[in-house]
Amino acid sequence: MKSSKKRQVTAAFFAAAALGGVAHAAPVLNMNDLVGSKTTSESTTETINNVATPVVQPMVPRVRPVPVPDTAKALEEQYRAVSQPQYVVNKQTNTMMEPTLAMHSLINVQRKTEPVTIQKQVDGKQQTQTTQVQRTPIIVQEQSTTPLAVANTTTTKSVIAKRTLTIRDIQRAERERLAKLAEEQAAQQEAMQQQSSEQAQAVRQMAAERAAEAQRQAALLAQQQEAQRQAELLAQQQEAQRQTAIKAEQERIAAQQAEAQRQAVIKAEQERIAAQQAEAQRQAAIKVEQDRIAAEQAEAQRQAAIKAEQERIAAEQAKAEQEAKAKAQAEVEAQRQAAIKAEQERIAAEQAKAAQEAKIKAEQEAKAKAEQEAKAKADAEAKARAEAKQAQEPKLPESYVNERNQASTKGSTTTGEKNILSQPIDPPLQADTSAKITLTFDINNYESMTGTVDNKEIKYRAFEYIPYVSNPIDIDQQYINIYIPEEYFNNGTVNGYNTQTAPIFMPNNVGGYMPSQPMAPKVENNKPNSALYALSRGYVVASPATRGRTNKASDGNFIGKAPAVIVDLQAATAYLHANDATMPGNAKRIITNGTSAGGAVSLLQGATGNTSDYQPYLQALGAATASTDVYASSAYAPITNLDAADMAYEWSYNGITSFNKVTMGQGELPQANVGGSPTPMQRSVQRVNLTNDDVAYSDLLKSHFPDYVNNLQLRDRTGVILKLDKKGNGTFKQYVKSFIIDAANKAKSNGTDLSRYSFLILDKNTGLVKDIDWDAYNSFTSRSKAPGAFDSRSNDSGENSLFGTSTSDTNHFTITAALHDTTPNNDVYVENAKIVTMMNPMNYLGSPSATNAKYYRIRYGTADSNTSVAIPLIVGTRAQNLGYSVDMATPFGVDHAGDYDLQDLFNWMDSIVKNGR
Repeated sequence: MKSSKKRQVTAAFFAAAALGGVAHAAPVLNMNDLVGSKTTSESTTETINNVATPVVQPMVPRVRPVPVPDTAKALEEQYRAVSQPQYVVNKQTNTMMEPTLAMHSLINVQRKTEPVTIQKQVDGKQQTQTTQVQRTPIIVQEQSTTPLAVANTTTTKSVIAKRTLTIRDIQRAERERLAKLAEEQAAQQEAMQQQSSEQAQAVRQMAAERAAEAQRQAALLAQQQEAQRQAELLAQQQEAQRQTAIKAEQERIAAQQAEAQRQAVIKAEQERIAAQQAEAQRQAAIKVEQDRIAAEQAEAQRQAAIKAEQERIAAEQAKAEQEAKAKAQAEVEAQRQAAIKAEQERIAAEQAKAAQEAKIKAEQEAKAKAEQEAKAKADAEAKARAEAKQAQEPKLPESYVNERNQASTKGSTTTGEKNILSQPIDPPLQADTSAKITLTFDINNYESMTGTVDNKEIKYRAFEYIPYVSNPIDIDQQYINIYIPEEYFNNGTVNGYNTQTAPIFMPNNVGGYMPSQPMAPKVENNKPNSALYALSRGYVVASPATRGRTNKASDGNFIGKAPAVIVDLQAATAYLHANDATMPGNAKRIITNGTSAGGAVSLLQGATGNTSDYQPYLQALGAATASTDVYASSAYAPITNLDAADMAYEWSYNGITSFNKVTMGQGELPQANVGGSPTPMQRSVQRVNLTNDDVAYSDLLKSHFPDYVNNLQLRDRTGVILKLDKKGNGTFKQYVKSFIIDAANKAKSNGTDLSRYSFLILDKNTGLVKDIDWDAYNSFTSRSKAPGAFDSRSNDSGENSLFGTSTSDTNHFTITAALHDTTPNNDVYVENAKIVTMMNPMNYLGSPSATNAKYYRIRYGTADSNTSVAIPLIVGTRAQNLGYSVDMATPFGVDHAGDYDLQDLFNWMDSIVKNGR
């Protein structure tokens, strides 16, 4: 039976509706396969298993339609579109496709082939090879030079902003009052001292003038007497000198005459000796030439004899080879004839066997056909009875039912009927009153400070607590600190940079998607942090505070849920672009940096420049209407690509059923070790053993990962497509392993003892690491989270908290986790796909709607198990395939940490700034 309302749509249409108009794949889908859609048509399912299944219904957003200008109307229609059900099911494989991952497949574009020179190890030695590689053409993105379009009217949600003076405001006012009082007292004392000094100076000057006149008169008299005496002495000396000169001249003439006679005698003797030597040399040369001619003649005779002997030997060898060739041909022909005969016999035997098997098969097929016809008749009768019984019952899409039943057979403990609901998009939050803070940089509002790097004093000016939006919701979290080297205010240079060319280093302090404060320049554990080190290298430092997932307004609304953190970072970036003309530093050379969640949002900054997705949020906050793109992004241990991270984690750690778990509060995330600072105290560690249900869920997530990777169509540097088979093996796995192998060999060359790393496989000849045991490596690193590492089935992880709303603390953000939810709630909420999309750089890399950074640096340590090592490599490889410059590495033995190689980081930054385009 066919559906009465069956409509065919493509994933391009679906992605356009759910993800803002950018489509990346186009499989044909049925409208009835969008989970949450209702249909009164008859189901095409042949049999209905008696399994409790969730009822999926859309949640309609509560937004009042109001007449607005065209731009605002377009934004409202966008919100309404993405609030509809957004879950795609693959009908062919009966598996659920996360809507937020639909954009991750590369656009099918014409690739061009170009020669690429690569270096690789062959027998333990580096060799250079040239190969033809298919490259994806670089998407040329014009940098925005005009303010972004802003809607005149945007639907917003009002929250009460913080307006109470903070302790920082009071301290700052007190410092300013004391400084003004000290300046007034100093000015009075200076005036009194100047008056008394002028009177004493006048008295001393008169006495000095009288003494000077007396000395001058005495000096004139003494000078006259001395002049007369000197004149007499001079006349006597001149006469004596004249007599001496006459006598010396006579002696000189006599000496010259004697020397001339001596030189004539010497010259005559030298000419005689020279003639004798010339004759002797001529005779010797004649003899040498005669000897050479005789030697050449002897050598010519020897060479002639050698040539004759060689010709004789060659003739004998040619004859022997001809005889051997004839013999070999005879043997080959004999073997060929024997092989032909054997093949003919084999074919005859196979034909006889095939005839016998065909006869047996025909008998079996006839028997099976009879059985199938009998079974089909019985099934048709059962189906008719079931359809008659369930004719009035509502049906779920077939593929959804299959997916749910498949999950149930794999050990899910979820029971009972649940409603899977999509959250509507929260309107952009706006303060209840407008602060109207100016967004103009004040060059005179600063404090002079100093620091020390490598025993050198670093002087800089600190411009702190600068709001980067004119209407902040939380003034304690929406400001930026800017630090500028003192040399730039005195026409000086640092590291070849000046006030016009200095790059802007933009580190964030985000960890666990919690509220963050700016990074201030200081020394930690006897080492400068990245902000202070940046100043020593001539960079302007601009570090913003941001909202986080636990921030609340005075009225109790959450104000830091996704996408708040990236909105704040984009607002801070817009502030830097808007003040580029008045502030030292080059806003066209902004380089972001962060660790863990901070590394994830640093990559997000690099991918999402100038996208319109964040504009309603920026407008509601009163951000500067300027560009939001950055030049480059650096990320340490980035916890990114969250909606694919659960699958990747189980691809890495599936099979590890026992692990150590750090006991933390609900929704708390582990903190990274940044810049060598001590890791925060771990309260307790407990040994966790996975249940059978956990193992089944791990198997399910792992099985989804190959399809995701294969859809990406990633390529390595040589053009090889990175794929996985159903078991999780393939070129992608070898690609990931190659980074770990390179890291181990680099550590070995630096003197690291690798003997305790049993997962390394060494080359017996070179001693270098040539491979790793993948399972042993992951067991050594070990998982640190249970299956559902990010979107927890119990809806209580830090990432679940990130995707909450203004009124709810946590939400699921993948359909897979929602289908296997273990909470007692009947209504299971999934964050709107648009919000999830806005937190993943994979959705913007290569998108024509965003200005991507052209340079990326990614570091993820081999000892880090906070996400799969595959996740940061996927993001970096996507950027690399787009033609961007990407520096990726997995430092050996490094755990969840950042800023541990500042010299290398800033060397990379210098190179891309000074040599980049």
